[in-house]
Amino acid sequence: MPCDTNENTSECYCELPNFKCANVGDGNLRHCYCKTSSGEMCAWFPQDCYELYNRGIRQCGVYTIQTTDPSQLRFSVYCNMTIDVFQRRRDGSVDFNQNWTTYEGGFGNLMGDFWLGNEKLCHITQQLKYKLRIDRFHYNYRALYSVYDNFVVLCANESYKLVGLNLLTGTLGTGEDGLINYSGKTFKTCDQHAGCECGWWCCYLGCRTNLNGQYNDGIKWAGYAKYSYIEMKMKPFST
Repeated sequence: MPCDTNENTSECYCELPNFKCANVGDGNLRHCYCKTSSGEMCAWFPQDCYELYNRGIRQCGVYTIQTTDPSQLRFSVYCNMTIDVFQRRRDGSVDFNQNWTTYEGGFGNLMGDFWLGNEKLCHITQQLKYKLRIDRFHYNYRALYSVYDNFVVLCANESYKLVGLNLLTGTLGTGEDGLINYSGKTFKTCDQHAGCECGWWCCYLGCRTNLNGQYNDGIKWAGYAKYSYIEMKMKPFST
């Protein structure tokens, strides 16, 4: 497993699983490092949260990953054990009515409300086959979920088109397929599409599902609104 090291050495190989993770910076980001056979310390970056979990890390939190695409820079994600979380709505503290560029790069706080970023979704979902899980908490205190297979977001040249999405399982009632007919839709934002509310693959008033809509009343799933909590996340399909 190649690991970055100092400027004088292009790469080194760690004796995995002889590595550790520790909080760095403000304490929210966890940095993984390992020791080479010569005793040199170097950084190690998993390709997703599942790979981190497979190396024995069981603490949820923010970690740095690096996808298999060599052109993609490292970036931080929130790992819930094996799962990469890429969207969370829990208190309305972050405005999701953002433009194309902001949705492309991501915004918010990984420990709170956030959108990871379309470009990052593109690079994660094209390195393996992933499942998508969407957890929702309705105003009437119902905990709901939906799980899809083959979750893929294409890259910028395809306007971050959503493909795949076969419903595997979900909660009865308002847990029905809220993403039916969404495969093949391109991502849209208010600055590029008149009448679009926030950023989503269908963001107009008549859309039955928009999990990036205005907090609470504007967050919709299959025509139902008033969701107080949303979390979207992915993990490799084989797990």
